[in-house]
Amino acid sequence: MSLKLDYKKAKSKEEAYKKIKKEITPKLLAKYNVDADIIYDDENCSIRAKGDSFSFDLDCYDDGIRGDLSLGFLLRPFKGKVLESLEKKLKRIV
Repeated sequence: MSLKLDYKKAKSKEEAYKKIKKEITPKLLAKYNVDADIIYDDENCSIRAKGDSFSFDLDCYDDGIRGDLSLGFLLRPFKGKVLESLEKKLKRIV
């Protein structure tokens, strides 16, 4: 797991998922010039994003969220920076 956060604001995984779903959108990714398909799984409270050279999986559990980021060879040096940015954004939400 690349990312692990406990809930500070959200009271449940469903509430956290709904908040994250509102923020993690194609419009947000376009802001960073990232072309990706986003799949929202409402039943399992999970989000999957996949682009040409990356994939990101985010799952909401009863005790917090877990995420995993995979980057292509040329983007791997930026993994820490990307995770830091994601973590910062998610902390404000959940």
